[in-house]
Amino acid sequence: MVVFNKMRTVTACTVCLCAMMVAVILMWCLFEGLAASSQFRVNSGDLQTIANSPRAGQIQDSPVITITDAGFVPSNITVSVGVTITWYNATNSTQDLIAQPTYRLFLPLIQNSADINGVQGASQEQANEQPGEERGIGGLQASQLAKIGVRGPFSGTIPPGQTLQQQFNTPGEFTQLLKNNPGIIGRIVIEQVRPTPGATPTPVDSATPTVTQEPAPTATATLTDTPIPSNTTETESTATPTVESTHTSTPTETPGVDDTATPTAIPTSTDTATPTSISTESPTPTATAIPSDTPTSTATDTATPTFTPTNTATNIPTPTATSTGPTNVCGTISADTTWGLGATPFIVTCPIRVANGATLTIEHGVEVRFRPNTGLRIEGVISATGTVDLPILLTSDASSPTPGNWTGIYFAPTSTGSVLEHVQMQYAGARYDLTHPDPAITTNTNFLFTLSSVYVDESDVTIRNSNIMSGTGPGLNVYQGAAVVEGSTISGMGSGQYNPTTTSTVNYRGYGVYGSNHTALDLRNNLISYNDERGVFLIGTNRIMLAGNNFVSNLDAVYLHGIQLLPGSGENQASGNRVNAIRIHDHIHVDEAIVYSNLPYVIDYLRVEAGRTLTIPAGQIFKPFNGNLTGLPRINILGTLVVQSTADEPVIFTSVYDDSIGGETYRTPTLPSPGDWTGFYFAPTSSGNALEHVEIRYAGAVYDLPHPDPAITTLANFPFTLSSVYVDESDVTIRNSNIMSGTGPGLNVYQGAAVIEGSTIADMNAGQHQPTTTSTFRYYGHGIYGSNFTALDLRNNFISHNNDRGVFLFGTKDIMLADNNFVSNFDAVRMQGVQLLPGSGNNQASGNRFNAILLYDHVHTNKTLVYSNLPYVVEYLRVEAGQTLTIPAGQVFKPASGNLTNLPRINILGAIAVQGTAEQPVVFTSIHDDTAGGNTYGPATQPAPGDWTGIYFAPTSSGSILEHMEVRYAGAKYDLPHNDPAVTNGSTTQFTASSIYVDESDITVHH
Repeated sequence: MVVFNKMRTVTACTVCLCAMMVAVILMWCLFEGLAASSQFRVNSGDLQTIANSPRAGQIQDSPVITITDAGFVPSNITVSVGVTITWYNATNSTQDLIAQPTYRLFLPLIQNSADINGVQGASQEQANEQPGEERGIGGLQASQLAKIGVRGPFSGTIPPGQTLQQQFNTPGEFTQLLKNNPGIIGRIVIEQVRPTPGATPTPVDSATPTVTQEPAPTATATLTDTPIPSNTTETESTATPTVESTHTSTPTETPGVDDTATPTAIPTSTDTATPTSISTESPTPTATAIPSDTPTSTATDTATPTFTPTNTATNIPTPTATSTGPTNVCGTISADTTWGLGATPFIVTCPIRVANGATLTIEHGVEVRFRPNTGLRIEGVISATGTVDLPILLTSDASSPTPGNWTGIYFAPTSTGSVLEHVQMQYAGARYDLTHPDPAITTNTNFLFTLSSVYVDESDVTIRNSNIMSGTGPGLNVYQGAAVVEGSTISGMGSGQYNPTTTSTVNYRGYGVYGSNHTALDLRNNLISYNDERGVFLIGTNRIMLAGNNFVSNLDAVYLHGIQLLPGSGENQASGNRVNAIRIHDHIHVDEAIVYSNLPYVIDYLRVEAGRTLTIPAGQIFKPFNGNLTGLPRINILGTLVVQSTADEPVIFTSVYDDSIGGETYRTPTLPSPGDWTGFYFAPTSSGNALEHVEIRYAGAVYDLPHPDPAITTLANFPFTLSSVYVDESDVTIRNSNIMSGTGPGLNVYQGAAVIEGSTIADMNAGQHQPTTTSTFRYYGHGIYGSNFTALDLRNNFISHNNDRGVFLFGTKDIMLADNNFVSNFDAVRMQGVQLLPGSGNNQASGNRFNAILLYDHVHTNKTLVYSNLPYVVEYLRVEAGQTLTIPAGQVFKPASGNLTNLPRINILGAIAVQGTAEQPVVFTSIHDDTAGGNTYGPATQPAPGDWTGIYFAPTSSGSILEHMEVRYAGAKYDLPHNDPAVTNGSTTQFTASSIYVDESDITVHH
């Protein structure tokens, strides 16, 4: 009797043991079923058992991803925590690899107590938490993440034929891209280490497993010799396996549940079974036995066991383990609906429409997978609020997802108040129909569809702490609507073509954010990266808030067409884009003040309309785009431009190639050069312009004018110019500013007025331009050029190193020229028909060809010449009959050598009144005479008799008075209107050689 009881006890224990073995086999089927669902999966337990590994979760083998010209091979890979991935560059060029976290996987309920890179389980780390420290991936604190090795994005450069290795020590999902070819995208999924097949769970004490027969299913498995480890350390949390029958067993992972089961097993062998699982519908795998000639064991039923984990990560928020998903969803939602964690994942099998008045709520941790040509149409409200540890995932249902697998989210005009927070959105952007043309489609705007991940159509949405990744077309498209996007990532948007018919093609653009006539747009603290087109491209009239964003490796960082920044914008960063700046194309129709941006503004076109004022803040950097805009200047002022900067924070206008200011703006090795951009054009309707503490560099590209430019002397009928600043029948005041390194004049004043004070104009360049194949004209690099100006005031300026004259003026108005310094120009100053205004003087000149004021003048009215400390070099001076020119004491004249086309250099048809004194005589001498007025002409030539023609008093002249005047080194020949009896060798020769020739006229000479 005793023996019988003992046998019954042994038999019962054997049955219990067999039931436990069957449960373990089923759980192993569950893990293998999940493993089989990925395109390419590497499990560290598959390569080397945990028991024999140097450290749990780490392996010695390394899967290889090959980089080819076509992309990553394989493009999608799933590995376990601790696996090292090797990238091999099989192309002929160096590749810059970038891997960015896409979304975070949840840490399991049961965590291995073995250390991971030297860090014990989360429960052992709780004692080391810093008070108030924010949790990151999987609920761990920053101090824990640092030890585990989580660093977020990583990158590396791989030369041809070389490799790069990276070990992944934390669960998550990464998007891998090539910096020099961002259209190539791959995916890496990092999962927790799976238990070795055959691991035996530790049951709860006193729990007796019980099976419910439904009928009893069976499972046949191939025997292996794999030893069973003593305990299990980890399990899966979201799968629902089915074992070769319609009966489904759901492992419950909540510790402490006291389910019981009484299994029945009919073993045919004591060997351990190794089943193989095949997924019949993701993510619910079905375990199917592999036929074999080896002995098999048949389980007559399936148990739902309860486990006691060896180390539970109780500090990590996790989804409930009793999900009934996957849940198929389709059609119209007309009442308030919640997609909860208990039914995740949701499989969208046809387009979802949330009707006006209805709200769709998506709970944290929910995963929504979209079949092709499906998406969300929100006519009511969507509220999708995840958390850092439990984000919401919206992604493709494809096994190998690609951009454009599903349509995305469309917010209809009736929608308002929708929120997406901690949402990860991937692979959207398939086309769908709209109720109106989409302006983002640039080739054929009459096509009524779009390609966007998120489309806001005359509605509004708030997106915070979310990711929009790997889509086609814009990541966010706002049409006459409003959006707030904050703390989010928009990356990997692709461009391409779509053929709606056999005869038409539509180009779609991979912008990060695209907006057309938005009503309000607020973008703050976002990462916008690796998009085929601009990071942000906006068209409209309303301002935008743009603050704290980072633009990385897009075509351009930001492009604003008709849009300005709102006050409070700034602190944006840009790197790796073609244009690391804010490109603007704007017509200013109202009084406007540009908001300061730490990023430079690259100007495609800026036009201030007549009657409007544009104000520019201190410190702003502008880099107008190279060349002109279809013949127009880049900066076209019909109204008023006001720049009020400071010495410490000047406003700078320079070339896009100028990296010395504002950093590398245009990604090219090209160096800046004169004429990179057109410069400023102040139109005839413009007035009141004021530029203070402004620097203008590398301007002077050719553009069209409404009239011929007299500065172009070879072919004056060409209506275009090359100038840094062109004042066309308008006015400008420039103070404490620099105009440097341009082509053509630095300042060109045509029938207008200008005040230039305390400024530098330097390094203007001359050259030739060929507007047609048969015509060429020369442009001159004057510092300042004026033609028939109305007023010109030049004081305290430094004008230097210009290819031509420092100042070249012609007209009839006089000029204020005081306290300027002319250094190393071709000539210092040349005036034709222009005289100095009273108050002029105290100018300096050195290193010029002529350190003087070149004078070419016809005096048509009585005039008093204003004293100049610089000598006048007389090219030609003619006083018309009946007019008197008065010359002040102390003035030095150095007429040019020789004659002017056989005319005397000084030709008096009226009268001159020379009012010298004994102390300050008026001197007329050779340009080579350095004893009067200093070194005027550069070459070190000694003066000689006949260096210049002398003074000719014509028969119409009368009443000239010469007092305290010196005439030196004159007598060069020139023509007379009659024979000169002083020429003795031939009385028919009509020229003379005299210092003073009084021809049928009269003069009075004193002292």
